[in-house]
Amino acid sequence: MNPFNRISHLLLPAVAVSGLFASCIYDYPGDCDEKTGFEIVNDWSLAPAAAPEGMAYLFYPEGSGRPWRFDFPGREAGGVSLPPGEYLFVMFNDDTSDIDFVEEGDGLGVTTEKVSVGFDAGYGELRRSPDMMWGDASARVVLGNSSLEYESSTYSPHREMVSSPDMRMVTYPRQIVATYNVRVKHVANLHGVAAMKGILGGLSTGMDLSTGRHWDEVAGVPFDFRIEADSSVSARFLTFGLPEQGSRKADNALLLFFKLSDGRTERREFDVTEIVRGAADSLNVSIEIDSVTLPYAPTVVGGGGFDPSVVGWTTVTVNFNV
Repeated sequence: MNPFNRISHLLLPAVAVSGLFASCIYDYPGDCDEKTGFEIVNDWSLAPAAAPEGMAYLFYPEGSGRPWRFDFPGREAGGVSLPPGEYLFVMFNDDTSDIDFVEEGDGLGVTTEKVSVGFDAGYGELRRSPDMMWGDASARVVLGNSSLEYESSTYSPHREMVSSPDMRMVTYPRQIVATYNVRVKHVANLHGVAAMKGILGGLSTGMDLSTGRHWDEVAGVPFDFRIEADSSVSARFLTFGLPEQGSRKADNALLLFFKLSDGRTERREFDVTEIVRGAADSLNVSIEIDSVTLPYAPTVVGGGGFDPSVVGWTTVTVNFNV
Protein backbone atom coordinates (compact mmCIF):
# COMPACT_ATOMS: atom_id res chain seq x y z
CA MET A 1 0.00 0.00 0.00
CA ASN A 2 1.85 3.06 -1.20
CA PRO A 3 -0.09 6.31 -1.34
CA PHE A 4 2.77 8.63 -2.22
CA ASN A 5 2.48 9.65 -5.85
CA ARG A 6 4.34 12.96 -5.78
CA ILE A 7 6.89 12.97 -2.90
CA SER A 8 9.96 11.04 -3.89
CA HIS A 9 11.87 11.27 -0.64
CA LEU A 10 8.99 9.65 1.25
CA LEU A 11 9.13 6.62 -1.03
CA LEU A 12 11.56 4.95 1.33
CA PRO A 13 10.97 1.53 2.85
CA ALA A 14 8.39 1.82 5.59
CA VAL A 15 7.74 -1.13 7.85
CA ALA A 16 4.64 -2.25 9.70
CA VAL A 17 5.60 -1.81 13.36
CA SER A 18 4.24 -4.49 15.61
CA GLY A 19 6.56 -4.68 18.62
CA LEU A 20 6.11 -2.07 21.35
CA PHE A 21 8.93 0.50 21.24
CA ALA A 22 10.75 -1.87 18.92
CA SER A 23 11.42 -0.12 15.66
CA CYS A 24 13.60 2.59 14.12
CA ILE A 25 12.68 3.46 10.54
CA TYR A 26 15.30 5.45 8.64
CA ASP A 27 19.06 5.94 8.82
CA TYR A 28 19.15 8.86 11.20
CA PRO A 29 22.30 9.45 13.33
CA GLY A 30 22.49 7.18 16.35
CA ASP A 31 20.95 3.83 17.05
CA CYS A 32 17.75 2.72 18.75
CA ASP A 33 19.27 3.13 22.21
CA GLU A 34 19.38 6.90 21.62
CA LYS A 35 15.67 7.11 20.93
CA THR A 36 12.65 7.31 23.20
CA GLY A 37 9.85 4.79 22.87
CA PHE A 38 6.17 5.59 23.25
CA GLU A 39 2.84 4.15 22.16
CA ILE A 40 0.32 5.53 19.66
CA VAL A 41 -3.25 4.65 20.65
CA ASN A 42 -6.10 5.33 18.20
CA ASP A 43 -9.52 6.25 19.58
CA TRP A 44 -11.96 5.64 16.69
CA SER A 45 -15.01 7.05 18.49
CA LEU A 46 -15.36 9.76 15.79
CA ALA A 47 -15.35 7.18 12.99
CA PRO A 48 -16.53 3.87 14.51
CA ALA A 49 -17.28 2.25 11.14
CA ALA A 50 -13.93 3.12 9.56
CA ALA A 51 -12.14 0.14 8.05
CA PRO A 52 -8.75 1.22 6.65
CA GLU A 53 -6.38 -1.43 5.38
CA GLY A 54 -3.62 0.38 7.21
CA MET A 55 -2.59 3.73 8.67
CA ALA A 56 0.54 5.82 8.15
CA TYR A 57 2.01 7.93 10.99
CA LEU A 58 4.39 10.75 10.10
CA PHE A 59 6.48 12.79 12.54
CA TYR A 60 8.11 15.94 11.10
CA PRO A 61 11.10 17.09 13.20
CA GLU A 62 11.11 20.79 14.01
CA GLY A 63 13.13 22.63 11.39
CA SER A 64 13.41 19.63 9.06
CA GLY A 65 11.16 18.66 6.16
CA ARG A 66 12.08 14.96 6.28
CA PRO A 67 9.57 12.97 8.34
CA TRP A 68 9.86 9.75 10.26
CA ARG A 69 7.17 7.41 8.98
CA PHE A 70 5.62 4.38 10.65
CA ASP A 71 2.98 2.10 9.09
CA PHE A 72 0.63 -0.25 10.91
CA PRO A 73 -1.94 -2.59 9.33
CA GLY A 74 -5.61 -2.05 10.09
CA ARG A 75 -7.03 0.49 12.53
CA GLU A 76 -4.69 0.03 15.45
CA ALA A 77 -1.22 1.47 15.99
CA GLY A 78 1.40 0.50 18.61
CA GLY A 79 4.88 1.31 19.79
CA VAL A 80 7.32 3.62 18.00
CA SER A 81 10.64 5.23 18.90
CA LEU A 82 12.08 8.63 17.94
CA PRO A 83 14.98 10.86 18.94
CA PRO A 84 13.96 13.34 21.66
CA GLY A 85 12.76 16.63 20.21
CA GLU A 86 9.71 18.50 18.90
CA TYR A 87 7.61 17.18 16.02
CA LEU A 88 4.57 17.93 13.89
CA PHE A 89 2.42 14.81 13.61
CA VAL A 90 0.12 13.66 10.77
CA MET A 91 -1.70 10.35 10.34
CA PHE A 92 -3.90 9.03 7.51
CA ASN A 93 -5.02 5.78 5.91
CA ASP A 94 -2.41 4.43 3.50
CA ASP A 95 -4.73 2.44 1.22
CA THR A 96 -5.54 5.26 -1.21
CA SER A 97 -4.92 5.10 -4.95
CA ASP A 98 -6.46 8.33 -6.34
CA ILE A 99 -4.78 10.72 -3.90
CA ASP A 100 -1.75 12.86 -4.78
CA PHE A 101 0.39 13.94 -1.82
CA VAL A 102 2.09 17.34 -2.00
CA GLU A 103 4.74 18.87 0.26
CA GLU A 104 3.62 22.03 2.05
CA GLY A 105 6.50 23.44 4.09
CA ASP A 106 6.88 21.14 7.08
CA GLY A 107 3.51 19.52 6.44
CA LEU A 108 1.64 17.48 3.87
CA GLY A 109 -1.17 18.34 1.47
CA VAL A 110 -3.51 16.09 -0.49
CA THR A 111 -5.19 16.63 -3.85
CA THR A 112 -6.33 14.68 -6.91
CA GLU A 113 -5.40 14.83 -10.56
CA LYS A 114 -7.08 16.95 -13.20
CA VAL A 115 -9.54 15.01 -15.37
CA SER A 116 -11.83 15.47 -18.35
CA VAL A 117 -15.19 13.88 -19.08
CA GLY A 118 -14.65 13.21 -22.79
CA PHE A 119 -16.89 16.01 -24.02
CA ASP A 120 -17.13 19.78 -23.71
CA ALA A 121 -18.90 20.27 -20.40
CA GLY A 122 -18.72 24.04 -20.56
CA TYR A 123 -17.00 24.14 -17.17
CA GLY A 124 -13.46 25.04 -16.11
CA GLU A 125 -11.02 22.80 -14.24
CA LEU A 126 -12.23 19.33 -13.25
CA ARG A 127 -10.67 17.11 -10.56
CA ARG A 128 -11.06 13.43 -9.78
CA SER A 129 -13.13 12.49 -6.75
CA PRO A 130 -10.80 11.54 -3.86
CA ASP A 131 -10.68 8.22 -2.04
CA MET A 132 -12.11 7.90 1.43
CA MET A 133 -9.66 9.32 3.94
CA TRP A 134 -9.45 9.23 7.70
CA GLY A 135 -6.85 11.12 9.65
CA ASP A 136 -5.72 13.23 12.56
CA ALA A 137 -2.89 15.66 13.29
CA SER A 138 -1.07 17.36 16.14
CA ALA A 139 0.78 20.64 15.70
CA ARG A 140 3.24 19.86 18.49
CA VAL A 141 4.65 16.66 19.96
CA VAL A 142 7.39 17.16 22.55
CA LEU A 143 9.41 14.03 23.28
CA GLY A 144 12.01 13.91 26.03
CA ASN A 145 14.27 11.11 27.21
CA SER A 146 11.48 9.83 29.44
CA SER A 147 8.60 12.25 28.87
CA LEU A 148 5.88 12.88 26.31
CA GLU A 149 3.66 15.91 25.76
CA TYR A 150 1.49 16.59 22.74
CA GLU A 151 -1.13 19.05 21.58
CA SER A 152 -4.61 17.59 21.14
CA SER A 153 -6.07 17.19 17.65
CA THR A 154 -5.47 20.04 15.22
CA TYR A 155 -8.83 19.18 13.64
CA SER A 156 -10.72 20.02 16.86
CA PRO A 157 -11.83 23.59 17.61
CA HIS A 158 -10.38 23.48 21.14
CA ARG A 159 -6.78 22.34 21.60
CA GLU A 160 -4.62 21.87 24.66
CA MET A 161 -1.29 20.35 25.61
CA VAL A 162 -1.59 16.85 27.05
CA SER A 163 1.08 15.42 29.36
CA SER A 164 1.34 11.64 29.20
CA PRO A 165 3.23 10.06 32.11
CA ASP A 166 2.46 6.58 30.73
CA MET A 167 4.08 7.49 27.36
CA ARG A 168 0.88 7.01 25.35
CA MET A 169 -0.20 9.40 22.58
CA VAL A 170 -3.96 9.15 21.98
CA THR A 171 -5.22 10.14 18.52
CA TYR A 172 -8.78 10.69 17.30
CA PRO A 173 -8.90 9.76 13.60
CA ARG A 174 -11.99 10.91 11.75
CA GLN A 175 -13.34 11.18 8.21
CA ILE A 176 -11.59 14.13 6.54
CA VAL A 177 -13.19 14.10 3.08
CA ALA A 178 -16.82 15.00 2.44
CA THR A 179 -19.58 12.68 1.22
CA TYR A 180 -21.99 14.27 -1.24
CA ASN A 181 -25.34 12.72 -2.13
CA VAL A 182 -27.25 14.01 -5.16
CA ARG A 183 -30.79 12.91 -5.99
CA VAL A 184 -32.87 14.15 -8.94
CA LYS A 185 -36.52 13.19 -8.58
CA HIS A 186 -39.24 12.90 -11.20
CA VAL A 187 -37.15 12.90 -14.36
CA ALA A 188 -39.68 12.94 -17.20
CA ASN A 189 -38.87 10.65 -20.16
CA LEU A 190 -36.04 8.95 -18.27
CA HIS A 191 -36.68 5.82 -20.34
CA GLY A 192 -35.02 7.55 -23.32
CA VAL A 193 -31.75 8.39 -21.51
CA ALA A 194 -28.76 6.36 -22.68
CA ALA A 195 -26.15 7.88 -20.37
CA MET A 196 -25.84 10.47 -17.61
CA LYS A 197 -23.05 12.51 -16.09
CA GLY A 198 -22.96 15.12 -13.34
CA ILE A 199 -20.50 17.80 -12.28
CA LEU A 200 -20.58 19.71 -9.00
CA GLY A 201 -18.55 22.92 -9.11
CA GLY A 202 -17.01 25.29 -6.58
CA LEU A 203 -15.30 22.56 -4.53
CA SER A 204 -11.85 22.74 -2.98
CA THR A 205 -9.04 21.05 -4.92
CA GLY A 206 -7.35 19.72 -1.76
CA MET A 207 -6.44 20.21 1.88
CA ASP A 208 -3.49 20.46 4.23
CA LEU A 209 -3.37 17.36 6.41
CA SER A 210 -1.22 19.06 9.05
CA THR A 211 -3.76 21.84 9.70
CA GLY A 212 -7.04 20.53 8.26
CA ARG A 213 -7.34 23.68 6.14
CA HIS A 214 -9.08 23.33 2.78
CA TRP A 215 -7.37 24.95 -0.18
CA ASP A 216 -8.76 28.13 -1.70
CA GLU A 217 -8.49 26.88 -5.29
CA VAL A 218 -11.71 25.36 -6.63
CA ALA A 219 -12.70 22.94 -9.37
CA GLY A 220 -15.62 20.79 -10.47
CA VAL A 221 -15.90 17.11 -9.53
CA PRO A 222 -17.51 14.80 -12.14
CA PHE A 223 -19.64 11.89 -10.98
CA ASP A 224 -21.89 9.15 -12.37
CA PHE A 225 -25.57 8.52 -11.68
CA ARG A 226 -27.55 5.38 -11.06
CA ILE A 227 -31.23 5.02 -11.96
CA GLU A 228 -33.74 4.46 -9.16
CA ALA A 229 -37.08 2.70 -9.49
CA ASP A 230 -39.23 5.83 -9.12
CA SER A 231 -38.07 7.84 -12.18
CA SER A 232 -35.26 9.29 -10.10
CA VAL A 233 -31.48 9.24 -10.46
CA SER A 234 -28.97 9.44 -7.63
CA ALA A 235 -25.24 9.66 -7.00
CA ARG A 236 -22.88 9.40 -4.06
CA PHE A 237 -19.29 10.62 -4.29
CA LEU A 238 -16.45 12.07 -2.23
CA THR A 239 -14.91 15.56 -2.37
CA PHE A 240 -12.54 17.76 -0.38
CA GLY A 241 -15.53 19.92 0.48
CA LEU A 242 -15.65 23.69 0.34
CA PRO A 243 -12.75 26.14 0.55
CA GLU A 244 -12.25 27.79 3.91
CA GLN A 245 -14.86 30.33 5.01
CA GLY A 246 -13.98 33.69 3.49
CA SER A 247 -12.35 32.11 0.42
CA ARG A 248 -15.55 30.91 -1.25
CA LYS A 249 -15.63 33.08 -4.34
CA ALA A 250 -17.18 30.54 -6.73
CA ASP A 251 -20.80 29.42 -6.62
CA ASN A 252 -21.68 25.75 -6.40
CA ALA A 253 -23.22 24.85 -9.74
CA LEU A 254 -24.73 21.42 -10.31
CA LEU A 255 -24.49 20.43 -13.97
CA LEU A 256 -26.47 17.47 -15.30
CA PHE A 257 -25.87 15.92 -18.72
CA PHE A 258 -28.27 13.47 -20.34
CA LYS A 259 -27.46 11.66 -23.59
CA LEU A 260 -30.69 10.55 -25.23
CA SER A 261 -31.16 7.41 -27.26
CA ASP A 262 -31.57 9.42 -30.47
CA GLY A 263 -28.17 11.10 -30.04
CA ARG A 264 -29.30 14.41 -28.61
CA THR A 265 -27.61 15.65 -25.45
CA GLU A 266 -29.45 17.72 -22.86
CA ARG A 267 -27.75 19.84 -20.21
CA ARG A 268 -29.36 21.22 -17.05
CA GLU A 269 -27.70 23.57 -14.58
CA PHE A 270 -28.77 24.34 -11.01
CA ASP A 271 -27.36 26.83 -8.53
CA VAL A 272 -27.11 24.80 -5.29
CA THR A 273 -24.80 27.19 -3.42
CA GLU A 274 -27.23 27.78 -0.56
CA ILE A 275 -27.85 24.06 -0.10
CA VAL A 276 -24.15 23.17 -0.04
CA ARG A 277 -23.06 26.02 2.21
CA GLY A 278 -26.06 25.66 4.50
CA ALA A 279 -25.60 21.93 5.15
CA ALA A 280 -25.74 21.06 8.86
CA ASP A 281 -22.80 18.68 8.44
CA SER A 282 -20.16 19.84 5.97
CA LEU A 283 -18.85 16.26 5.65
CA ASN A 284 -22.26 14.84 4.71
CA VAL A 285 -24.10 16.99 2.19
CA SER A 286 -27.35 16.06 0.46
CA ILE A 287 -28.65 17.83 -2.65
CA GLU A 288 -32.14 17.08 -3.94
CA ILE A 289 -33.61 18.40 -7.17
CA ASP A 290 -37.30 17.89 -7.91
CA SER A 291 -38.61 17.58 -11.47
CA VAL A 292 -36.50 17.62 -14.60
CA THR A 293 -38.31 17.37 -17.91
CA LEU A 294 -36.43 15.91 -20.86
CA PRO A 295 -37.67 15.74 -24.44
CA TYR A 296 -39.12 12.44 -25.59
CA ALA A 297 -36.72 9.89 -27.05
CA PRO A 298 -37.30 6.18 -27.81
CA THR A 299 -36.74 3.72 -25.01
CA VAL A 300 -33.08 2.75 -24.72
CA VAL A 301 -32.14 -0.69 -26.01
CA GLY A 302 -28.70 -1.80 -24.79
CA GLY A 303 -26.00 0.50 -23.38
CA GLY A 304 -24.24 3.62 -24.55
CA GLY A 305 -21.87 6.33 -23.40
CA PHE A 306 -21.14 9.98 -23.89
CA ASP A 307 -19.89 10.90 -27.35
CA PRO A 308 -17.03 13.46 -27.25
CA SER A 309 -18.18 14.79 -30.63
CA VAL A 310 -21.67 15.76 -29.44
CA VAL A 311 -22.43 19.44 -30.17
CA GLY A 312 -25.42 21.75 -29.86
CA TRP A 313 -26.12 21.67 -26.12
CA THR A 314 -29.58 22.60 -24.92
CA THR A 315 -28.79 24.55 -21.74
CA VAL A 316 -31.27 25.51 -19.07
CA THR A 317 -29.95 27.51 -16.07
CA VAL A 318 -32.05 27.33 -12.93
CA ASN A 319 -31.52 29.49 -9.82
CA PHE A 320 -32.30 26.82 -7.26
CA ASN A 321 -32.55 28.19 -3.72
CA VAL A 322 -33.53 26.70 -0.39
